[in-house]
Amino acid sequence: MAGGNTNNTSSSGDTTSSRWVQKATLSDARRAVTTVEFAPRHLGLRLASGSADGVVRIYEALDTMNLNHWKLDGVIEAEVEDTADNTEAGQQMNIGDNLSNENMGVSSLSWCTGRFEPATLCVGF
Repeated sequence: MAGGNTNNTSSSGDTTSSRWVQKATLSDARRAVTTVEFAPRHLGLRLASGSADGVVRIYEALDTMNLNHWKLDGVIEAEVEDTADNTEAGQQMNIGDNLSNENMGVSSLSWCTGRFEPATLCVGF
């Protein structure tokens, strides 16, 4: 995680510099992180990360004034039905497993923004 300040310098009219400061490292994913999505404000300072290992991890900032510490608040390992070979058997497989010789992983995340709806996260793979 990084936070930063952007300083626009216009000495020549086209110079822009930004400075980012690393605040925390979220290193629970076993493979590359493919998507990150912050939750709507009314759910607090939370973010969800999806990775190529097929797992969604939800983190919450312990202190909104100190972004150095994030707690792993939940892990979602979605399951999909393998319709190609196992429809009759009804077998399930994890997102990170190979389906039709492809490693799927998580490709997109989206939080429900409705203030009066329960906290809902849609996962695309």
